[in-house]
Amino acid sequence: DLEDSLTIINCLKLIFFDLDTPNIDNVRERFIQSLLKWVNRSDGEPNAAYIEQIFQMSNDSDKNVFDISLFWNLLNQLLLRGLFEQALGCIERSEIIPYLENICEVSSNAIKDLVQLIQNYPMDSMDTFREWKALALELSQTYNDSETNVSSELRDYIEDTLLLISG
Repeated sequence: DLEDSLTIINCLKLIFFDLDTPNIDNVRERFIQSLLKWVNRSDGEPNAAYIEQIFQMSNDSDKNVFDISLFWNLLNQLLLRGLFEQALGCIERSEIIPYLENICEVSSNAIKDLVQLIQNYPMDSMDTFREWKALALELSQTYNDSETNVSSELRDYIEDTLLLISG
C-alpha cells in the first residue's frame, strides 16, 4: 500500500509541480525526464538481476548474447521506457559492434548509427524531435533496403529495433 501511495504522490508531483513550475528552463525536458522516472518507478524496470540472467544465458549456451531473442526484447524494453543509458550499456556489453565490424559493415554501421541516435535523443523541442525521428526512419528504411552478411534472425532483430525507434 505504501508503494501505491508513493506512486500516486509522484504522479501528482509530476503533473502539478514539475509541469506548472514557472521560470524553469527546459520545462519540456524536465517533464519528460520526470515522466520517465515515474513510469519506470511505478511499473518497474528490468532489474540488474534480469539483465545479468540474459547475459549469463549466452555464457551458458556458448552463443553470442545478441543471438538470443531475450537480449533484443530487453534492449527494446529499455528503449521503450526511455532508459537510454542502460540500453547503450547493453549494446556495449554485448560486443555486437566489434563482432559486426568483422562480418557485415552495413549492420555494423546501422548499430553505430543506432547508438548515435540514442545518445542524441532530443527532449528539449518538438522541432528537434521531428528531425531526430526522420533520421531514425531513414536509418530503418536504409537498413531494410540493404544487403547484409548476417543471419536472417540477427537481421530481423536489428530491423525490429530500428523500426521501434523510428516509431
